[in-house]
Amino acid sequence: MELVAALLIFGVVFYLLMRLGCGARMVHGMTLSGSAGTRAGGESVETTDPVCGMTVEAADSISEEHGGRVFRFCSEDCHRRFKAHPEMYAKS
Repeated sequence: MELVAALLIFGVVFYLLMRLGCGARMVHGMTLSGSAGTRAGGESVETTDPVCGMTVEAADSISEEHGGRVFRFCSEDCHRRFKAHPEMYAKS
């Protein structure tokens, strides 16, 4: 019975640490000094892939700079298509 109680307590502490503590930074791509792809309030920054129109999170995307702008892509395939014809996708 003591073993079950100890495992249960360990599980709760582990869950809380992963959900709210250092694990949150590992899982959600945040860093100690701030975050990659998040705003000040911790919300994710989303953008649209110029090739397929899919919504992508900045922290999880592939990026390419073109004409002074940063474009983000959902996949390597979309990134490859953009690199082949950037003028076609970088209109707006």
